[in-house]
Amino acid sequence: MPFAAIRDEIATQLATVSGIGQTHNRWRFWKDRGGKITLAFSSDILNVWFIRRVGVESVAKSGGAVTRTHIFDLAGFYEFDDANESETTFQNLIDGVMDKFDDSANLGLSNTGDQTESAELIEFGDEMLGDHLCHAVIVRIQVVEDAGC
Repeated sequence: MPFAAIRDEIATQLATVSGIGQTHNRWRFWKDRGGKITLAFSSDILNVWFIRRVGVESVAKSGGAVTRTHIFDLAGFYEFDDANESETTFQNLIDGVMDKFDDSANLGLSNTGDQTESAELIEFGDEMLGDHLCHAVIVRIQVVEDAGC
């Protein structure tokens, strides 16, 4: 199963999470305000998620078969808005993302097995994305592929 097919299915699943905002199957950057609004905003708030494969582990099995574990980071950014408790909103959104991937073990793809672990929150904090202070998260998922001989 090609990397792109797995990544694109992750993006499809991510886009179905309630309140998710913009989703991209790769890291995206913008050069100007128009690009930022197109790529990162949902309604009037910066709410964007990017997907990046950060590792692959291959294990040889008997008979020449190979099992490959693809490790993906889902990076989310949500604009800080203290008056509207944006951190609570974003934490609830993160729970929705983790629930989605806990419940989508095989992503509906051929040649993929169960994830080796449930979704894992790797890092949460606040950082600048362009000129916006945002809550930021990394959620890690692992997808196992039976790569064949």
